[in-house]
Amino acid sequence: MNGIAYPFDLLQNEDKLHLFQNIKAKIYGQNDAQISIEPIHGSLFITNIRICWFNFPKKIEELSPQERQLVETIQDKHGQKKELWQQLNLNGKSFMFLYSRLLSHGLQGNKLRCFIGELEAEDDIYVQQNKNTGLEDFLEQENPVNIVNLEGGKYQIEFDLQLLDKQTQDEIFDLVTEYSINQKESNDSEEKNQKEMNDEKINTKNDKFSQGNKAIKNIYKIIKPPNCKRLLLRPNGNIIINYVEQGDYLIFRKTQLYVNSQNFISIPVDFEQTNQTVYEGGIDGIHFLPYGKGLFRNKYCQFDGQFKDGFASDFCTIELNQQKCKIQCQYQWGQRHGVYEEESDNYSIECYYQNNLKEGKFIQKQKKGDNQNVIQEKYQYYKNGTIITKKEYNKNEYQKNINQKTTRYLLTHQEFTISNNIFKGFNYGEWLNQLCVDYYLQLVIDYYKLAQGQSIKLLNTIECQEIFSSLITTKESKVVIFPQLMEINLKLSEIDKLIFIMNVDRSHFLVLVYQNEYLYMLNSLNNKLDQVILDQVAKIFPKLKRAEKGKEKMKIVNVAQQTNTFDCGIHSIYNTILQYKYFNKNVDEIEYQVTKKMMEKFRIHIKNVLINDYAHILPQISDSKQNHRF
Repeated sequence: MNGIAYPFDLLQNEDKLHLFQNIKAKIYGQNDAQISIEPIHGSLFITNIRICWFNFPKKIEELSPQERQLVETIQDKHGQKKELWQQLNLNGKSFMFLYSRLLSHGLQGNKLRCFIGELEAEDDIYVQQNKNTGLEDFLEQENPVNIVNLEGGKYQIEFDLQLLDKQTQDEIFDLVTEYSINQKESNDSEEKNQKEMNDEKINTKNDKFSQGNKAIKNIYKIIKPPNCKRLLLRPNGNIIINYVEQGDYLIFRKTQLYVNSQNFISIPVDFEQTNQTVYEGGIDGIHFLPYGKGLFRNKYCQFDGQFKDGFASDFCTIELNQQKCKIQCQYQWGQRHGVYEEESDNYSIECYYQNNLKEGKFIQKQKKGDNQNVIQEKYQYYKNGTIITKKEYNKNEYQKNINQKTTRYLLTHQEFTISNNIFKGFNYGEWLNQLCVDYYLQLVIDYYKLAQGQSIKLLNTIECQEIFSSLITTKESKVVIFPQLMEINLKLSEIDKLIFIMNVDRSHFLVLVYQNEYLYMLNSLNNKLDQVILDQVAKIFPKLKRAEKGKEKMKIVNVAQQTNTFDCGIHSIYNTILQYKYFNKNVDEIEYQVTKKMMEKFRIHIKNVLINDYAHILPQISDSKQNHRF
C-alpha cells in the first residue's frame, strides 16, 4: 500500500488491495438527492471484495488557499446546514459498496461512473418502504473509521479522476471490471451449488459487463406500445418506436429513440448522457440518427434543437434542471459554434464559441431582486478557450474566426483520426477520402489479426504513396524500396497475400494483390493505364521482374465495374475484404460481381460500423458464387 493508511478494518478474504489518491466523489441517491463531497480530494480503495472512498480529517488551517476559499463560500451560502447537494468533509468521510451491488460501470472521459442497486423486484420493495434519500447515514457520519455501507437502495456514484494520468485511469477501470466479474462468477457458482442441494429455483442477478474495455450499462426494456407502427432494435442496443408512417419512408416522423449504446455519436458534446436518455423527433431511416427537429432528455437536462446528418445544428436550447438555467446556443456538428446565451434567476452570460471553445468577449451579469436588476458586470476575453488580456483581443481577427465553419474530430482508431469534413465522404454521392479507406481497412486488419496472424499483409494508401509516389502513372514516378518493404520481400514465402490499396494519381482507388509470384489487379474502372500500374508495382518484386514470362504473371481480374464516378473507394474496400474472407483461395478464383444496389448498401454498412451501430464489422457475404448477401 506504499505506506498509505486507510481508516477502516479489512473484511474477511480481502487480500488484494489497491489505493489511488487525489480523487473527488459525487453521489446521487433516491429522490434526486445529490452529494458533492467538497472541498478535499480523497482516496479510492479498490479490493477484490468492495470499492471504498475515504479521506482523513483536516483542520481549516491545513487547507490550501483554494480549498479554504471554497469552504468559506459553502458556509456563507448554506450556513452550517447539511445540504444534500454539497457536503463539507473536514471531519473526514468514507463510504463503500460490494461488487454484488454493482449493476454497471463505465469510464466516460475522466470520470468513473458506478451504478449500484438491487434486482428490479427488490428495488420496488425498497422504494415503497423508504421515501428518504438513502444518504442520511452518510450525512450524519462524523468519523471515516465508521465507514458507511451503501447497502440498500439505488445510487449513481461519480469518481473524478482528472488528476490522474490516462494509464492510471485505465488501471482503475480494469481492476473494477476484473473484480466485479470474478465476484459475479463466484456468486453464480455458489448459487448453482445451492440449487443442486435443494433443487429450488434461485433468481440470480444479471450484472452486465462488456467484453474487453467497455462496460454495458443498464439497458431500456420496451414492450411494444399501442399505435406503434415500427419497433426497431438496432445492433448498438438503441430502441426506436415510430408512431406514424406518413411522409417519406427514409424519414421517420414522430419517433422515440431510447439510447442504450455507449457514446452515441449524436449526443451533443455538452449534453450529459445517462442511462435514462431518450430522443424524440425525426430520424433518418438509413442510419437511424436524429434528423430535423428533435429533443434529447433525461432527468438532469433536455436539449431541444435541429439536427442534420445526426448532429445538432443551428440554434438549440438546453435546460439544466438542477441548476435552473436555460442556454441558447448555435451548434455545428453537435458542438457549440457561434452565439451563446445563458440565463438564470441570478445571472446571465453572453459570449461566442468556436469549435466548442470560448472565443472573444465574455460578458457575465449578476442580477438581483424581482425586477432582475443588473448589479454587476464582468468582462473577460478568450482565444481558443484561454483567457487573454483586453489588449491581446483583436476584434477583427475574432470576427474572422467566428465566421469559419467548425472542425470536430469524430472518430479515432490507432493513428487514424477522422474529422467532420472527412466523415461526409461516407454519404452516398460523395468521394471517399483516402483516410476513410485506410481507417476502415485498419478495423478489418485488426479483426482478422488473431484469426490469420501475418498470413495477409496490407499496405495502405499512405504506405503505397511512399513507395510509388502519388503520381504512379507519370514517367517521373520512381519506386522507393524502404526498409519495411525489403523485410516484406524477404518474408514473401510466409505471406499468403500481399495487398496494395492505392490512390492512383490522387484520383482513383484500386487494389493489387501479390500471391504465389503472381500480381493481380482489382480495378472497378478498368482503363489503358492498368498495365502501366502493374509494371510499376512489379518493380519491387525481384522474382517477378526477372521471370521470363513476367507479363503473363500480371493479371487484370474481372471485377464488378462501378457505374458512377464516386464509388471506387467503396469497391476497393469490398474487393480487399474478400481477400480476408477467402484468404485460402487464389485471387482470381474469388467471385467479385456485385450490383450497384449492393454497393449502396455496403456504403451504408461501412458508415454504420464507424458510428458503432453494426452487428458485425463485415457484411454478411454468402459462399455462393451467384450472390453476396448483405
